[in-house]
Amino acid sequence: SNLAVSPLARRRGVAVKLCTELESIVKQIGYRLIVLKVEKENDAARRLYEDKLGYSLECEVPNDVAMRADPESGAFVETSADAVVLAKEL
Repeated sequence: SNLAVSPLARRRGVAVKLCTELESIVKQIGYRLIVLKVEKENDAARRLYEDKLGYSLECEVPNDVAMRADPESGAFVETSADAVVLAKEL
């Protein structure tokens, strides 16, 4: 799955609310760990996950293939970039 917030809705707490609700739901159904990938150079996303939501760096994935939301069309497009794997125990 991919999570993206429209540029027009950023810096309003939308991503934090989405993530905390998701964490609550998956915890209720029995999951105890969330693992995700983020582009290594995506500083805003990394600050969100690591600083605000408490995810920890697990490893790096060089030249990873991923999907990125196009800000104009909203469509997801395939990209290749270095990524990091982050995890959080619930």
